Amino acid sequence: MQHFNLRPFDMHPFVKLLLSAAVLAASSTAAFGQTVITGTLDSNSPLFERPHTKEPGEECELNGVGPFYSYAAYTADHAGGELTVRLESTDYANDGYDPFLGIYNDTFNPSLGCQNAVEYVDDTGGAPNALISGNYPAGRYVIVATTWSPDLSSGSYALTTNATNVAPWAPTAAKPVAVPAAGIPALALGSLGLIGAAGLVSRRRKAKAEKA
Repeated sequence: MQHFNLRPFDMHPFVKLLLSAAVLAASSTAAFGQTVITGTLDSNSPLFERPHTKEPGEECELNGVGPFYSYAAYTADHAGGELTVRLESTDYANDGYDPFLGIYNDTFNPSLGCQNAVEYVDDTGGAPNALISGNYPAGRYVIVATTWSPDLSSGSYALTTNATNVAPWAPTAAKPVAVPAAGIPALALGSLGLIGAAGLVSRRRKAKAEKA
């Protein structure tokens, strides 16, 4: 039996074209549905006290160091099922940034780092990168890109996820508080209310006496 060693440059141009199209299609399929966000944590980034690593269902515990960890947060929608979030250090050789990744259910409060925390991981995407992957219910999540150490809090990152509608997180606006009209102290408003109530009781008593 005769064997042929078919090298790339021996291929017919049409065959090369078909192979190139197949590779391109495979690459497009792998990237389909993925959102990639690049950013940098630096001295201008907000700070919080991050939790230790935790699995879903485990009790959350803050690391006890204090609010010295820079972070970037993003809201994202998940349709349910497999959720993947990957945080990569894009210039580790130069800036030494060591990623630490967390997700929260629905809301995120930097002052309460464990509130609504679902999972926090480190080095799960191949050191120093972090990867969260698993089945999660449908809903709104907050993805937090932070750092393993406050000493390595600055660096460039790439965040990749199959969640949708990914957008920078913003603190929830405080509910408006009723303020008395200008020139009328709150105490005076309270007094007017008491006077009105007393007048209503007096009128009811008078009407009852007249019927009797």
